Amino acid sequence: MFGKNFWRSVLVLAATLALTIGLAGTQTFAAPAADTDAVTVVQQYYAAYNARDIDKAVSFLADDVVFINPTGTYIGKAKARENLEAIAKDGLIFELFDFKEENGRVVYAYKVIIGGETVETGAGGLTIVKNGLIVFDGTVDTEKQLPTTGAEWSINALLWIALAGMMLVGLGALVIKKTRAG
Repeated sequence: MFGKNFWRSVLVLAATLALTIGLAGTQTFAAPAADTDAVTVVQQYYAAYNARDIDKAVSFLADDVVFINPTGTYIGKAKARENLEAIAKDGLIFELFDFKEENGRVVYAYKVIIGGETVETGAGGLTIVKNGLIVFDGTVDTEKQLPTTGAEWSINALLWIALAGMMLVGLGALVIKKTRAG
């Protein structure tokens, strides 16, 4: 029913699709580098929190910030504020040290102190800063729980829609060509 050229065209479209999907899967869409040093942002944020200046601490947070800590997962600035207010009432103080930063990912050692007593220590604290604002606060382990959101999701969705559209146009053109020829 379909000739040699039809199947060759389908094969070319399939190869193009496979290549596009492969490239889209490896593409990363990082936010532009911030002018503000990420370690400084993290230090100032925790200093504001430890001083119980919640308004100032919240000013360091992106609107779509994600907190993941032992009390739960908090998405968005309003929920993060509620969490900060609650743990401040519990008297938590955070001491951070041994900072390592790469592309806005700030990893550090930490102590959690309540009433002058260290109740927890760790070496995998993680705060991610983009465009001078905190987008994630948790640990290296809890980072794996991050949902895909925001611009990354939007760009991936647009790539898939564009790809599907190209495939439909290409297949439609082939069918029309074959119908007219036959």
